[in-house]
Parts: sequence; C-alpha cells; structure tokens
Amino acid sequence: MFNLHYSKHAIRRVKERTILSKEEIIVFIEKKSILIGEEKKNNRNHQLFYSSQDRMFYIIIYDNITGEIITILPEEYHENISWKISDEAKNMAMGLTLEESNDNNKKIIKPKVEKIAKERYKLKIVNYIKGKIKFMNLGTIENNYSNFNDFIKSKELSELVKSKLKEKFNKPISELYTNISIQFKKGGNYIKTIELYNLIGEGDN
Repeated sequence: MFNLHYSKHAIRRVKERTILSKEEIIVFIEKKSILIGEEKKNNRNHQLFYSSQDRMFYIIIYDNITGEIITILPEEYHENISWKISDEAKNMAMGLTLEESNDNNKKIIKPKVEKIAKERYKLKIVNYIKGKIKFMNLGTIENNYSNFNDFIKSKELSELVKSKLKEKFNKPISELYTNISIQFKKGGNYIKTIELYNLIGEGDN
C-alpha cells in the first residue's frame, strides 16, 4: 500500500480551498470517501468526500500508484472540468462523514465509477496568406476534459497552442490573429476549425 503525500500544487490548493488540514484530508481519503472516477491512462483516482466544517463536497485526485495527491477540487469546479457527480454518490460520501447508520439494513449500492476515455486530437494551423491557404501540422493534443466544448475553452489548451505557435513563428501571438485558425481532427475525421483569437483570447508577446 502506498503512502499518500501531497504535491506542491495540492498543498497550495488545500490552503486556498478548505479549512481542513492536510492530515485531516488524508483521513478522509482513507476512511471517509468514495471512489467516483478513474483515469486509467494517468493512473489517477477521483475520490469524493464531504467536509462538514466547510459544508462542501470535495474531490481529491491522486496517483493510485505513487500515492501523490495531485489536487483538491470543490464540487462545482470538478463538474466544470470533468463530470457531474450523482446525488447517490454525494449521499454516500455525506453518510460516511456524518457516520449515519443503516438502520433499515438496506443494501448499500456503490455509485457508478466513471471511466474517463481520453481523446486525442490532431491540430493543424490554417494560415491564410495573400488569398491562399497553407496548412501546417501543430501536433497532437490529449483532451483531459469530459467533452469537447470544455476542452476548447480550457486554459490548458490555450497555453499549449500558444506555446506551439511560438515555436513555429518568430513573432508575437497578437500578430497572428488575422491570418490563422486552428483545425481539429480526431481519428482522421474533421471536427472543427476555430479562429485563433476565439481559441486563445488576447495573446501575449
């Protein structure tokens, strides 16, 4: 059995998001939480618990091989970037925290564990130069979100695209807006083309 330990990022998020101590959260993970999701490719578990001190539900994401705690997410944040948590799962997590007894001896049904299927997209630069279109490969990016719309709105994708564009062009990102769009394909199938400004917002230098 691994020993749970915090990444630097997770320590910052604990201080920002809950009044619980790091030690209290580890007790929750080990004794008062339920598994609601698994990222098989990244060896990450999503573990739900309820904090009566904060009066909030939290999701801990940790590496199920090394035991490293990656981050702690409030319920709404998790739903925005991953998936909606079922009422059944929340009731079970709250029951563990409040130590509710099963007076009627009803069988406890475990909530469905979400299997997160990672999607990979091939990106191409669509460069409009003097009335002509030139395509350039931008590489492959993995979608870490539960749906495509959340993926294309994510800061993670925006930063990756900006980084790759800086490798391709020796000029400020803001100067590329009028000429460039980004095309998305999955498994050889065309998905969408998005103007650069709409994808990354106001660029930097």
